[in-house]
Amino acid sequence: MATKRLIDVRLDECGITYFAGDNARALVESLGESYLFELAERCNWVALVYGDVDTIELASKFQDLGYLWETELDVAVKRTEE
Repeated sequence: MATKRLIDVRLDECGITYFAGDNARALVESLGESYLFELAERCNWVALVYGDVDTIELASKFQDLGYLWETELDVAVKRTEE
């Protein structure tokens, strides 16, 4: 997601912080209301499940799963370009 400029990542003494990237607004504006509701539910789940996980463990999990997310995003973008 960072390579697509959907998120910006900051690493400091407090850990990793994610922010909306330059392309985030365009993506969010293209989504429907029901999807945004489901997205909010998923965000709440992530906060509940991973909110207390330390930065190193979380970074490791994201590294393992991040490649899959990037691939899924690439497929979705290609579909919209066809």
